[in-house]
Amino acid sequence: MHRILEAFLRDIAGLVDKINTYTLRGEKQTIPLLAISFTLTLIVSVSDVYPLWMAAALYTLTMTIIDRGHLKDIAKTLAYLLLIALLTGLPILFTGSRGASSLGELLARIETPGTIKPIDYASFVTRITLAPLPVVSTLYLLGWPSTARSLYKYKPTRKLAALLSLTIIQIPRTIRYALSVMLAREARLFDHGLRREWRSLSTVVGDLLIHSVEYSKQMQTAIEARTFTKYPYEVGEGHATNN
Repeated sequence: MHRILEAFLRDIAGLVDKINTYTLRGEKQTIPLLAISFTLTLIVSVSDVYPLWMAAALYTLTMTIIDRGHLKDIAKTLAYLLLIALLTGLPILFTGSRGASSLGELLARIETPGTIKPIDYASFVTRITLAPLPVVSTLYLLGWPSTARSLYKYKPTRKLAALLSLTIIQIPRTIRYALSVMLAREARLFDHGLRREWRSLSTVVGDLLIHSVEYSKQMQTAIEARTFTKYPYEVGEGHATNN
């Protein structure tokens, strides 16, 4: 189990790193593409208008064709989103489209024919898988540095761009720190049973939160000490620039 989790976390960190380090050359319509992608993501997230879902899928396919260099990364992202949606949506197969408020209601729904609708499960999986893809495919095409640079040109989105930059930098580092803690604790375990491993994983969460908060404070302080403005649009490990 821990091997699968380790491979999954390493892949997630690598995918975020690629978005954070790739920079698109040349001038592109960054803001319109971002506006379209976020609009499609929002529509898929909150509505059941299936033609618009198809538009989001076609947009993602178009971005993937244009950015063929990241085809493997987008396919891997799609596979992970699908896996997460399939697992998190499993309760729908037992409770129907609405949540059960008690164990008795849950058992009643399971025993009642016609209550469980596989179409609800399929719709949930499709929504969870499809919703992030317009934004993800756009970020793979543009790269986060190019995106942040465009957002920083406009005062309303300047602070947002800087804070998102800090977040994107923090995600891979936090994941890799969690992996190092997990491997260190695993090396100290003599009992490698599933229950013992899950207990070990649960103790990682507290250390991870404390470390992430402290590192974020240090990074923000370092950036403010090296720049004339509080929110530079390009930040990186150990350095910041403000053009």
